Amino acid sequence: MSGVPPHDDGAADHTRQVVCALADAALDPVVVSDLAGRIVCWNQLAADMFGWPASVRGESIGAILVPERYRELHERGLAQYAASGRSHLIGRRLPLQALCSDGREVPVEMRLARIDGDAQPFLVAFLRDLRATTRAQSRTSQAEAFAESVLAALDAQVAVVSREGIIVAVNERWRQYARMHGAEASAIGVGASYVDACRRAQGLDAAIARQMRVGLRAVLERVRERFTLEYPYDVHGSRRWFAMVVTPMRAPWKGAVVAHTDVTERRASEEALRAPARADPLTGLPTRVLFADRVGQALLQRQRDRGQLAVLFLDLDRFKAVNDTLGHQAGDAVLCEVARRLRQVLRKSDTVARFGGDEFVVLLPDVAGPDAAAKVARKILDVLDAPVAVEEHRLRITASLGIVLGPAHARDVGTLLRKADIAMYDAKRSGRGFAFEVADDEPDATPTTTALEAGAAREPAG
Repeated sequence: MSGVPPHDDGAADHTRQVVCALADAALDPVVVSDLAGRIVCWNQLAADMFGWPASVRGESIGAILVPERYRELHERGLAQYAASGRSHLIGRRLPLQALCSDGREVPVEMRLARIDGDAQPFLVAFLRDLRATTRAQSRTSQAEAFAESVLAALDAQVAVVSREGIIVAVNERWRQYARMHGAEASAIGVGASYVDACRRAQGLDAAIARQMRVGLRAVLERVRERFTLEYPYDVHGSRRWFAMVVTPMRAPWKGAVVAHTDVTERRASEEALRAPARADPLTGLPTRVLFADRVGQALLQRQRDRGQLAVLFLDLDRFKAVNDTLGHQAGDAVLCEVARRLRQVLRKSDTVARFGGDEFVVLLPDVAGPDAAAKVARKILDVLDAPVAVEEHRLRITASLGIVLGPAHARDVGTLLRKADIAMYDAKRSGRGFAFEVADDEPDATPTTTALEAGAAREPAG
């Protein structure tokens, strides 16, 4: 080792040789000195790190390694240790600035140990270069500052939620909205459970709050790639509409970003424009408006004759992969073929509508009971099972269905749709073809299969 001094006779030299040999075998830079602070030896890693020449052996470690502004303190500490034999530095890990031969300072972590030889004790300083750690911390700080800036610039009320459903960050609009409506920071701020915040939200319908919780879980558990919901919220006696969007965080982070945007004005404008548009331009199926009208009429009829209806919420499995790999034109072809097959399997009195994206809904205005609804669900799954030919590709399309009966479990259109959506998530999560939604008094912990009957088990939907 270049730092080992020439051979001397005697016990002191033997101990020095052993200590310096151990230093040379270390995986970190090591500097050995006597109790007076004179350099005895150092290993090659220390020589490479600090650029010291061999001539510094025997020099004061304070003059070589310690920046000038710290030298007086260093010398005082050495003198006190030499006199008393006691120092609080022995065995501790200390962050320090170390001086290189070219005058640069580098951050290091030092752990100091004492080795007693036959004739002379030595101080051994184990050093760890902290420059990589410092750079990583700097990059982390920059990333955090960037993320905070992005969150602050968004018009939406945004919260970042951990894999366990705990709020880990919010933007200023989130905090402002909470203050405006009297919410306590401890209830909806950092460290609070988002699920509990949904439960306690005043002015929010209980069924909508439950749908929010289920949708969030679906994204956190990677059952859904994205969850969206438009919902009414009563604020100080007036009704506002909000859009909720939940998206997963990219690896390696686990969690989701939840954004709520006030869409009251946009919704009013769209409703005015949508009034005459009652057919989907792509598939020709009824739109949400016409479907809601028909469900409302069927509910009134079933309440009069004490009969039952069923609403089926259908979501295609892995449809996003079709758009991503083959393009939107191929995705549109799949949607049109799904619409055609749904018309083929349903009665003329039934209604099938497209809500947008890969979501379809079916109204069975008069069913004998859950068995009859389950039979229709199986027919739908069977008719969709045949491959779809798109150009030279043959695509297998599968779906997950949620079923809710009315008016037994819901007496209005919005609640029927929300419950059917929750049941669909249950079917998708369990990998079964379809599932029935349960009554409001059922617990809403992590969803389980709630179907009276469910389709045959198949590979879990992603």
